[in-house]
Amino acid sequence: MRRSFRFWLVYSIAWLPYAASYMALFITHLGRTFFEAIKGSILNVLPAALLGIGVVAVCQRLHWSPQRRYRFLSAHLVFASLYVALWMNAVPFLNAAGQLIRYGSWSYSREGSFQGGFFTGLLIYVTIAGIVYAVQTTERLRTEEARATRAENLRTRAELEALRSYFPKSWTLLRIISHWNIYDSVTGCELKRESRLKRLAAASRHLHSSP
Repeated sequence: MRRSFRFWLVYSIAWLPYAASYMALFITHLGRTFFEAIKGSILNVLPAALLGIGVVAVCQRLHWSPQRRYRFLSAHLVFASLYVALWMNAVPFLNAAGQLIRYGSWSYSREGSFQGGFFTGLLIYVTIAGIVYAVQTTERLRTEEARATRAENLRTRAELEALRSYFPKSWTLLRIISHWNIYDSVTGCELKRESRLKRLAAASRHLHSSP
């Protein structure tokens, strides 16, 4: 739950620079007032952000597979085209709705070039999808690393239990080294953990060679 909340919080904050760029454009180049610039930036950014929630949902369900890479790319091409079409029509639709509310007249028209809007929408889609897949990859690697660490700790404990049954008198020394190994695995001290394992191996060889 916390991860989900943190992700959507970062997702919301990530749109602020995009909104700020629109505000700067409206104020410096179009000569609009501060409040008009805020309104214009919201009308342009909010549809892209809301439609981006659908992009996140698509990426969470559509996973990469080497056996289905053409299906993966084709699906994203379709969804990217749909995202661009919806975004390019949502902005003038909201502007027309605002004019209808204020002046009682409906005026639907797209401003700017089609090529610029298309590539901007496509870039937004690719950015959102790339971030979602990067987060998924990071979480998967962390899960695999934690699973490998737990398996290594279990294997070490099993070996120590076996050594304990053979060498009960030297169990205290082995137990201390085992605790060092587990502590270093949890804290991420790889060099120390390797050193502890070498000591454990040396102690094991010493015990095996003892009469």
